Amino acid sequence: DDTALTLGGEYNWMLMLGIGIVGLALMFWKFVLPAMKTETIGIGEIFKKGWPWWMTGIVIGFIGIIAFVSSAAAGRNYPLGITAGWLGILNFIIGGTTTIGWLSWMVIGIVIGAFIFSFYAGEWKIRIPKDPKKIVLQFIGGLMMGTGAVMALGCNIGNILSGWPQLSVGSIVTGVFIILGAWVITYILFMRDEE
Repeated sequence: DDTALTLGGEYNWMLMLGIGIVGLALMFWKFVLPAMKTETIGIGEIFKKGWPWWMTGIVIGFIGIIAFVSSAAAGRNYPLGITAGWLGILNFIIGGTTTIGWLSWMVIGIVIGAFIFSFYAGEWKIRIPKDPKKIVLQFIGGLMMGTGAVMALGCNIGNILSGWPQLSVGSIVTGVFIILGAWVITYILFMRDEE
């Protein structure tokens, strides 16, 4: 949608390009070069150990670039997002549609890919919380995230990983409040008792 409010207006692409070049240069200088001197990750360990945050960011960035190109070819302008994909799958299952769209296939790929690599790393198993309160809290949290995704016209993935690179003002505001909300809940659930 060409009418969305973005920082930089019609020169948005120049602003994004400048931010991207400066960001990549700083990250390479500050994190990649020192890490290349001190740590090596073998191909067999790449899915078994946690990645440094900067490496994860680079990989997600490249996935985002590929998703932007393939999403545009499918006629969409928001390449990464989960909520609409699940909605498409649900519509297909209950008979509302006869085909599955691009975003639904992406969600199916995420689930299958997560299964394959967690199985490969020896991490796959069904986990059920022992405390029934946790199940209730997880349900309430999921309900709140779903409600927020509908109100914000996109989930956290869509707003942050698709909206921020486009410098969408609505996505930036939504993303800031998603992060603040996550910090507050993390403090309430995990850190408050430690003080």
